[in-house]
Amino acid sequence: MFKTSRLFHLNKSNLKRNFSTNTLKLTFGSPHSAICVNKVVKNVTLPGADGSFEVGYSSRPVISFLIPGLVAVTDLNNTREKYFVSAGSVVMSPDSVCSLSVTEAVPISQIDPDAARIAFDAANQEFSNATTDEARATAAISVQIYRTMLYALDPSS
Repeated sequence: MFKTSRLFHLNKSNLKRNFSTNTLKLTFGSPHSAICVNKVVKNVTLPGADGSFEVGYSSRPVISFLIPGLVAVTDLNNTREKYFVSAGSVVMSPDSVCSLSVTEAVPISQIDPDAARIAFDAANQEFSNATTDEARATAAISVQIYRTMLYALDPSS
């Protein structure tokens, strides 16, 4: 009989967290740039498939895929940096280290709301005019991304 107990043995000392600092170390980047490396932050809000969720220093370990949406990084002074991401993944380790890897990340301040609205309208028109399943699927993805971008720019819309 094959024993698996050695394969799944966890060293309890590796799972201890440093709760005294109340901080999280964040590494956040894309293939094009490193936004931050081991930056000490208070928490990060992320766009998950089932809705937004937040990780902080006391969060449980998690591995999750991210959908297009808003990433908000709150520093120790409670200042929030917001980024629109197209997709990605996050790994939160037991030692309060969060690794965030995304395909694209743009600071919200660099997105032109008028250009995003024009792109959203064009994507809707492309969806309406699509004649094949592939064209409809491609246009639907564009519509969803621009809708999410517009919401990130103005949640009241």
